[in-house]
Amino acid sequence: MENCKDLKILPDSICELKCLQTLNLSDCSKLAKLPPLNGLKSLKKLHLISCGIIELPTQLSLSLVDLTLDHCSDFKILRDNICELKCLETLALRYCSNLEQIPPLNGLNSLKLLEIISTSIIGIPSELPSSLVHLSIMCCRNLKNFPTNIFELKSLQTLRLNGCLILEKLPSLNALTCLTSLGFSSSTIVEIPSELPSSLVHLSITDCRNLKILPANIFELKSLQTLCLSGCTILKKLPPLNALTCLATLDLSSTAIVEIPAELPSSLKNLRLENCQYLRVLPRSIFGLKFLEIHLPDCSNLFKSLPLNVLRRLMFLSPSSRIEIQKEITIRNRLSYRVAAAIRKRIKRLQKH
Repeated sequence: MENCKDLKILPDSICELKCLQTLNLSDCSKLAKLPPLNGLKSLKKLHLISCGIIELPTQLSLSLVDLTLDHCSDFKILRDNICELKCLETLALRYCSNLEQIPPLNGLNSLKLLEIISTSIIGIPSELPSSLVHLSIMCCRNLKNFPTNIFELKSLQTLRLNGCLILEKLPSLNALTCLTSLGFSSSTIVEIPSELPSSLVHLSITDCRNLKILPANIFELKSLQTLCLSGCTILKKLPPLNALTCLATLDLSSTAIVEIPAELPSSLKNLRLENCQYLRVLPRSIFGLKFLEIHLPDCSNLFKSLPLNVLRRLMFLSPSSRIEIQKEITIRNRLSYRVAAAIRKRIKRLQKH
């Protein structure tokens, strides 16, 4: 039932639909209340999108696998009875701007995906189900606290924390032995946990403008393939990275990096240095990386500081910046020609005298 803008109420008789598997109520902006749904014995998916609903019914179908509330701006209360949904695998709470609190969810023994986007919650429930595989929390601007017992989520593979502006600190994550992808952006964190799980394959820390340092023991992440630090504008230095033997992509765009570690892993294939205005030198080791491609847009200060022979070699490693590099080489060649011509004139004058 979609785009029924005048729909205000669903009949109780909807529970007679014993074979109903999906109930999709989209753009029913006047629908503020649902009848008890416990009679829908086959219901797997309940999607409430852009509805006027304030709360869920006290009785829900215990067969639910997917519960999604999206752009329900009047939704305020998620009741404790949600923990009765023992089959629930996906819980998505998106753009429910008046939702301030989430009850303990540890009773959802089948929950694999929890997605919380653009709500007013202050904290994450301290009790989360150990079955969680994917946890995404985005644009929750009031979020201050993160549960310290997150280490109990032994099945967690993906953790995303984006746009949580006042979240300053994360608990230790090293016990999350299945975690392969960790990402957070646009937060006020000053540092990331000193101990990260060795299972990590992708680590993305973007637009964290207070981040000053990376943990020195990052070299222990032997499975890491992607390290993205773009937009961390006061990050000036990296620890040694040569022990990251699986690292294929390193993104340092729009950071304050002054220099890159002298030794880079031979596995590196993609090095992104867009808008690195403070970078003045490149390590010689990059020219020994056979499959490396470097992206250098808006790095004019770097081009000006590099020797001419290094610039010429760099052209082959950075096709995307070839025009900029060629421009710098041309300027220098012209300058060298002018200098040489001026010297020749000077010598001729001296010879005449």
